[in-house]
Amino acid sequence: ATHLWLRELTGQLEQKVCERTEALTLANQQLQQEIAEHKQAQDEIALLNFALNHVHEAAYLIDKTGRFRFVNEYACGTLGYSREKLLTLEVADIDPDFPSDLWPAHWLKFKAQGSFLFEGRHRTKDGRIFPVEINANYFEYRGQGFILALARDFSVRKEAEAALRALNDQLDQRVRVRTAELAAKNEELEQLNQLFVGRELKMIELKEKIKELETTLEGGSE
Repeated sequence: ATHLWLRELTGQLEQKVCERTEALTLANQQLQQEIAEHKQAQDEIALLNFALNHVHEAAYLIDKTGRFRFVNEYACGTLGYSREKLLTLEVADIDPDFPSDLWPAHWLKFKAQGSFLFEGRHRTKDGRIFPVEINANYFEYRGQGFILALARDFSVRKEAEAALRALNDQLDQRVRVRTAELAAKNEELEQLNQLFVGRELKMIELKEKIKELETTLEGGSE
């Protein structure tokens, strides 16, 4: 009886060991899969960070409150902040056109529209304001909304446009001055022409009178 009890107990233990081994094997497989998925996610995040840090545009990931959840190196260099400091700020701290009290309304607008391309202004750490072209896109991840904004400094383009406008204004001014000069010359020529025409008519009239006088004198001598 003791031997039978021991065999049954041994069988039960072996069965539990087999079940436990199968459970541990399954859990290990699931863990390995989760580790692989986590590593893949980390690799994707690392690739995304690398890509965003090597674009010549300032990249900002913004949450519903207007705070920055991610900024790239170009944004830090452009604004003069460290990454750690910039991640403690919000949109209103760098953009004078998006004050904190109006951010909720802007957020709803972004959410409804989905994407925007517009011109704005950014303010650096030392207070300098420069023009930017902003491409903003709204998306949701795990039930939370975010905005990924790419900002491009186009101060050089603005300066070139201003220089071109100034050059066009100068050319327009020169054209207006030259047109006025030509108009004055034309008026002067017209006056001279009228004067010459008047003199020509007077000469013709004088010649006719002289001819009449000669005719009269010839008739009197006869």
